[in-house]
Amino acid sequence: MEPSSTQVIKPVNLESLVKWVDYVPADVRRDIHQIAPMLSRLGYDPDAYPPSYGKADAFVAKNTRLLEQNKEYWQRKTEELFQKTKVESMTSAG
Repeated sequence: MEPSSTQVIKPVNLESLVKWVDYVPADVRRDIHQIAPMLSRLGYDPDAYPPSYGKADAFVAKNTRLLEQNKEYWQRKTEELFQKTKVESMTSAG
């Protein structure tokens, strides 16, 4: 499971979006038009496997590259945030 804070930090989190692809059963992929009719209405190709999430604009692509280049920094910030949240919740509960 991925913490929601990393989803906020990353402008486009394709990593999370593509992680689930290999876990979709064949019958779900076969019946996707009935299961999720909104996919095509929202502009996605329900028959695409793996799915395409479109191309990020230049601003988002640049930010994604910067995040990847500074991955260790953001990992530390995420861990610090979780520690702070954990301490605050323990303090307020006691």
